Amino acid sequence: IIMLLYISVSAIVLVVVYLSWNTWRIREVLRKRRVCEEVKSEAVRKRVEKYLQSLPTTITPTDYERALTSLASKLDKKLGLASLYPGNDFFILRESVVMSGGAPAVLLQLAHPYVAYAIDHHSYSSENPFLRFHKTFENVFSVTFGDWRQAERSSRRVYRTHEKITGEISETLNEIYRAGGKYGALDFKAAMWVWATLVDYSILTHDIFVGSATTEDKVGYYEAAKQGAEVWGLDCELLPPTVEDFAEYCNYMWHSQVLCVSKPARAMETFLMRPLPLESAIGMNSNLLLAKVLLPHPVCQQYWGPTGSATTALFCATASLASAVYCLLPGSARYLTRYHRLKIRSSGGAGSLGPVESAAAMLGNWVVAKTLQIHTV
Repeated sequence: IIMLLYISVSAIVLVVVYLSWNTWRIREVLRKRRVCEEVKSEAVRKRVEKYLQSLPTTITPTDYERALTSLASKLDKKLGLASLYPGNDFFILRESVVMSGGAPAVLLQLAHPYVAYAIDHHSYSSENPFLRFHKTFENVFSVTFGDWRQAERSSRRVYRTHEKITGEISETLNEIYRAGGKYGALDFKAAMWVWATLVDYSILTHDIFVGSATTEDKVGYYEAAKQGAEVWGLDCELLPPTVEDFAEYCNYMWHSQVLCVSKPARAMETFLMRPLPLESAIGMNSNLLLAKVLLPHPVCQQYWGPTGSATTALFCATASLASAVYCLLPGSARYLTRYHRLKIRSSGGAGSLGPVESAAAMLGNWVVAKTLQIHTV
């Protein structure tokens, strides 16, 4: 009995120590993030402004075809975009928990009025937001994990859809956005911003829930993501050339008038941040908590005002527990189903999972998806 008591107490102490360390680790990730959010010097701001002024206004059909041709020449057609990544291993993208960055990433995208108005005027998000995001991620996964034939087909479908999306902004927001101003889904800078949010938050959420990637890994991941952006018609030579340049670009956007929360963005935030039924019963909203902590402060204040230290503390504690449980799961449950199929295909298989692996992957992805209110299977 004494031995069992000793083992039980020791196990509890180890769990408490590990969770305390994990909470501290997550706080360090957030602290470094806050440092990145600090306003940069005037010289940096002017440099980024000059860079943005040099970019094209739209992604023309000629630009799009040129980007696709450039990308196709770099790929292994069987592996698709996977062949761009170091060792063909998606150390970040394979993790289903990275989808937790979807909430703040989407809100950052919506903070760009062109994106918010395009979705509001040309999408059925307000009627069925999760079906809309399911279709979005279906295209993203086909491009990311499919072979080149699948990636090109999804890319062309998205481009044809975006060609038809144009309209006018119905409110005056600031000096940049005035009532009657035109928007289009093929606006180069807006498309680049959407791409940037996905790259940024995939790295951030991986650092929080899985563990901080090395600088070398992040550089390799960014270089691959930059080349992969050509599948959407974004010339990789026009994107921020280094990870440091990318960080300066994001920082500039967070503090600039380019991001301004519009009426459509506020309306979509209301239904996107709805809590799950179980969360409502206990007065919890995990998506809102995550978004409030992970959104850059300037944008977060536009949506909800300043975030208190108690909110950050609650997030760190819950994220620590979620991270600990998630990292105990085997890869068959943690990694996205599409990633498993890609690995089978890359090893010479047809790309199908066995019944056990398929069940484990679908169960793990389903749990994460339900937690995030996004269907990723």
